Amino acid sequence: TLVQLGFFKGDAADVFGHYQATRAAGEALDFAETWLRVHPEDATMLQLYAAAASQRNQNGRLDAFLRAGLTNRPVRIEWHRMYQTLHDRPAEHAALVNQYTQLLAADPTNSNWLYLRGRLETDRVAARDYFVRSAQADTNNPFPVYAQGYDLMARADWAGAKPFLEQAVHLRRGDERFADLLFTTRLALGEAPALEQESRQRLAREPLSYTAEFALLDALAAQEKKDEVVRAADEFATRCHNRFGTHAQSLVNAVHYRAWYSIADFERLKAAAMTDRTPNGREVLAMAEIELGDAA
Repeated sequence: TLVQLGFFKGDAADVFGHYQATRAAGEALDFAETWLRVHPEDATMLQLYAAAASQRNQNGRLDAFLRAGLTNRPVRIEWHRMYQTLHDRPAEHAALVNQYTQLLAADPTNSNWLYLRGRLETDRVAARDYFVRSAQADTNNPFPVYAQGYDLMARADWAGAKPFLEQAVHLRRGDERFADLLFTTRLALGEAPALEQESRQRLAREPLSYTAEFALLDALAAQEKKDEVVRAADEFATRCHNRFGTHAQSLVNAVHYRAWYSIADFERLKAAAMTDRTPNGREVLAMAEIELGDAA
């Protein structure tokens, strides 16, 4: 018998977070799978689902769900990327390469298969050729453009990487991963002052955007503005607490961790993470101890 009906204001990712916080873990995964069957293009939900499944040792469930979507058309590159990441282990690599070689052989000019086969290529020259051919096959496919930019960035060719990453961001607006790599590239090219202003402008529009806040902290740290880094983190924490109360604590912790790490205040970072029993808190504590020379 239904005895109460409530309204939840938020997007699918918020609903997923609500289930994780208030229900059994399995219900969060159930919701994600139900949502993704209807909205297979929702890359954010796919990432949240995969991360939650992995944390709960549910990789078998994740694998079965991803396999069911590999035959989707149009090809859902995010599903295949997740599937490849799950299986790209030394013992499985050859079989994975063979699987995507066969897919490409059946449709040799398909931009998606060229890109996905290139992701698995261990010969970097050959991988670049796959990405170039993929981009030529479909000029609107952002992934091979992103891959070329990533390859140049990995070789510290920041100036060469920038136009590729700018194009990828243009083709796939709203993808924070693409935008983050472009941000890193611009930071390496000495554009921190401009990035600071852009981040402040975005925060003026979206005062609770943690991605904009992280960008601001990094841009300030790159300019050695340590006091401003701490002040910006504290101001963001206040806004979060005012809006979300105690529910904001995990986000507030993440912002403070980012701030203290970026200005190399590892003692304060360690002290704060000592009482944080979340997976993120454990990781931050390990990072702080390593930075302080206590790798053991």
